[in-house]
Amino acid sequence: MRLPATLLIKRHDSEKHDQAPWWSPMLWLWLLVGAAWAVTVLAVVTRHTEWGDHHYLLQTSGLPFVSALGLFLASWQLMILAMMVPCLAPLLHQMSDARTSARAPGSLAMFLMLLAGYDLVWTASGCAAFFGDALLHEVVESWPWLGIHNAIIATGLLALAGAYQFTPQKTRLMMGCQAPSERADVTGLDAAYRAGAGAGRSHLGSCWALMLAMFGVGMGSLVWMVSLTGLMLAEQVFGPRASALRWSVGVVFFVLAALTVALPTAPPGRFGLAGPLFFW
Repeated sequence: MRLPATLLIKRHDSEKHDQAPWWSPMLWLWLLVGAAWAVTVLAVVTRHTEWGDHHYLLQTSGLPFVSALGLFLASWQLMILAMMVPCLAPLLHQMSDARTSARAPGSLAMFLMLLAGYDLVWTASGCAAFFGDALLHEVVESWPWLGIHNAIIATGLLALAGAYQFTPQKTRLMMGCQAPSERADVTGLDAAYRAGAGAGRSHLGSCWALMLAMFGVGMGSLVWMVSLTGLMLAEQVFGPRASALRWSVGVVFFVLAALTVALPTAPPGRFGLAGPLFFW
């Protein structure tokens, strides 16, 4: 008994969709993320995280500013791959559904352009954070009181991250991250680049306060990186149900900010209680 031609075509298309070629964008996404986490874990375990530590690069390394910035941005790329690129998974899944086949010509090129647009936004944010930190070091050196009471910096960053979780802007941008359907139907490399840049802007707008807190008190901490990655990915996956999680995280950050005030003891060079909390 022969099947109708329409059923044969549908079955053939389904079989093609189920076959994941080696150049599948989703496969490359998770390979890159896995490699980034492997390098990160290796660096932390072997205690070679200094090239991503902006405090070390600016204060101790003795490197020219441009060299310090270059080394920091190289480490920042690793952080983007490990922590932020997983948030592209829902958009890539929608894009693959919008295309007729994962084997469609240019799939890998479109993925790379999407990644390039996304990476550019986060690289710019890393540059801004590094320049801001350099300025902050100048302020601390010229203001002895702030140098003595530097725990206030960690307190402010943690309180800012907590407060931002309750703002309407956070809600609006988080909802934009959760509904990227308007970016899914892209037909060219330029469109893929714009979709990646748009996703990067939405994710940066949603997560900038959390990432700034990590930049200030948690760089080099696996606990901090894993926790933030899980949180940001959960916001993508759970959709509107992530609101309760967002508010809970805001409360946690307020508690941490209060603890840095109540228990401002820590090893030298750490920001109050933030050191024991985030540097392991």
